[in-house]
Amino acid sequence: MKTDKEFLVKGSLVNGLGLVTRAVSPALVILLARFYPQTELGLYISFQALVLTLSRAAVLGLDKGLMWYIPRRERLGETSDHGLADSLLASMALGVLLFALFAIAGWTGLLSRFDTLKAMPLPFMLLMVGAVLPYTAVQLFSGALEGKRLPQYRVFISLFLTTSLVPILALLLKYVLGDAMSLAAGMFFGNLAGCLFFIPVLRARFPDEAWAKAGRPPAELLAYSLPLAGTELVYSLASRVDVWMILLLLGPEKVAVYAVMVTITNGLRTVRQTFDPLLIPIVSNLSGDELGLKLKASFSYATNMVSTIQLFIACFILVFPREILSLAGKAYAIEVFAFALLLMSNLFNGFLGLNGLVVLGMGKSKFNFNVSVIALAFSAVCNWILIPKLGIVGAALTSCLNLLGQNLAQFVYIRFTRKLELYEPHLYINAALELLFVALFFLAYRWIEALSLLMRMEFFAAIVLGLLGMVWLKRKSYRLN
Repeated sequence: MKTDKEFLVKGSLVNGLGLVTRAVSPALVILLARFYPQTELGLYISFQALVLTLSRAAVLGLDKGLMWYIPRRERLGETSDHGLADSLLASMALGVLLFALFAIAGWTGLLSRFDTLKAMPLPFMLLMVGAVLPYTAVQLFSGALEGKRLPQYRVFISLFLTTSLVPILALLLKYVLGDAMSLAAGMFFGNLAGCLFFIPVLRARFPDEAWAKAGRPPAELLAYSLPLAGTELVYSLASRVDVWMILLLLGPEKVAVYAVMVTITNGLRTVRQTFDPLLIPIVSNLSGDELGLKLKASFSYATNMVSTIQLFIACFILVFPREILSLAGKAYAIEVFAFALLLMSNLFNGFLGLNGLVVLGMGKSKFNFNVSVIALAFSAVCNWILIPKLGIVGAALTSCLNLLGQNLAQFVYIRFTRKLELYEPHLYINAALELLFVALFFLAYRWIEALSLLMRMEFFAAIVLGLLGMVWLKRKSYRLN
């Protein structure tokens, strides 16, 4: 099996290429905003959030479970019985059940009781919810291959190719199927194509998998995955309840504006998420004193890479917010304060968020579940109070506080409960720069916004030179020893 160093370095290179290719996806979302009315786009985004959440329920935590289970099996010399076929059968069965429930709700008119959903075509809803099945399969296949320490397939097939196909197909079908149906068709067939791309890879990497004899997933895999399933589902609800509350309280047009902001600022979250599958297999192979001795270098390397890349992106967005939002249209260049809050929350997540992955790799998924339940309750209450008063700024503020609270809880658990010091001293430079970014946001944001475009370009150039100076001073920290 590859060493942790080789795996992390290779994964970092793959992720670097993946970040470049994934830049296509936000660009395509902005393109959708250009071509589709805000009402249809907002409704589509709300149901897309539903699809992603239902998929979290259907997958039963088995995608993350396979990332943990497969390397443990191989460490014990077991090269068969990976549990992939069993996991696929269980997830597809639950996915079909969820689809049937929503189909019944649509045919009986239960969904139309909400004013914002009365004009929703039934075929649109069926195609969107039907996308749960291929999307869930894509997540399972990606998790299994990451368990084999092959993160490139998630990066290039799941995160780039499939994600890009969804809006491309929608745009191609727009003038054939109409606005709403073309978006739903893109979601369903884009993810179905992603499943098909995985088939030859799975045949090559899992030649002994007994697809025709699939049954109940292994007990050890279920014991790890099911508590994690609850965590993942609650986390998914907590991270998307803002979209649904905006839909119900403000309407689909505001959902479209908020979603464009989230899509752009999630570029920072993507940087951190691409390291998620790299840490879990490493942590799952360590135990006892090995965690303290061997994990620190890998964790600090990943955090250093994530926070450095994020600082460059965050500063660019902070200096040119209206210009970036205007790419989607003039109707989207509003509520810039909400945009900046979403940006800040993802910056915090880049520095602290990998602690949650260490908790998962240690098999302590129950702790993350408890944190997620509290986060869901906090998000629901705060959004209900703040959205009617502050609009999408209230949703962004809730999202920022919620994510920061979760990250701090996981950091405290690792540092003080598990007694693990994972941050090398050089990372405090990154932390200081992020705090400076926050101070700049609160103290000088209005001043920056009032500058002319030329002056902001000069200001950004000065920031980049400063960050490059930091990279040069810390150049040894970007090599994993």
